[in-house]
Amino acid sequence: MSDMTLHLTLTREWFDKIAIGFKAYEYRRVCTYWAARLGGGRRFREVEFKNGYDCGAPRMCAEWRGMDLVEPFDSPLGLDSYRIKLGEIREIANWTGPLRTKRRPAPWPDYNGQPIYDLSRIEHPDGMGGWVVYDPLPRRTDEDRWFVHYEDDPCVRHRLVVQVGKKGQAVVVPA
Repeated sequence: MSDMTLHLTLTREWFDKIAIGFKAYEYRRVCTYWAARLGGGRRFREVEFKNGYDCGAPRMCAEWRGMDLVEPFDSPLGLDSYRIKLGEIREIANWTGPLRTKRRPAPWPDYNGQPIYDLSRIEHPDGMGGWVVYDPLPRRTDEDRWFVHYEDDPCVRHRLVVQVGKKGQAVVVPA
């Protein structure tokens, strides 16, 4: 078969997390529907994500880096799943940045005492900035679910609690 584009629809939370570079995989449960769409020797060139079904909905294209099957304990779905590996974001359209309403509050304030929310932008005194991200995967404590994703260091998850304390002194950047 020839190269093709895989079209997927996402909720805003997951769309935003892929767009800022935090989420590098997309999961779909193993079932007949997804087996037919993803299997059969298909080779995809890219993945196009849409946030909703409206013609003006935010959308982006990401490089397809392959797919594998994962066990329930390796999947955020808790089921046997297809794990789609995403590469570089090639294009984003109709997206103005992470949604600023109905976001999960972090358990700590920033260095100046201001509240922090999932997908807030924070900045250190030296000018280094990043996105605050809540990862819902099961962890030992709620503290271990909050990270900062820095564009300069995309492969490392930095714990939020360290970034906003005396060591990091990060503060929320107004939208």
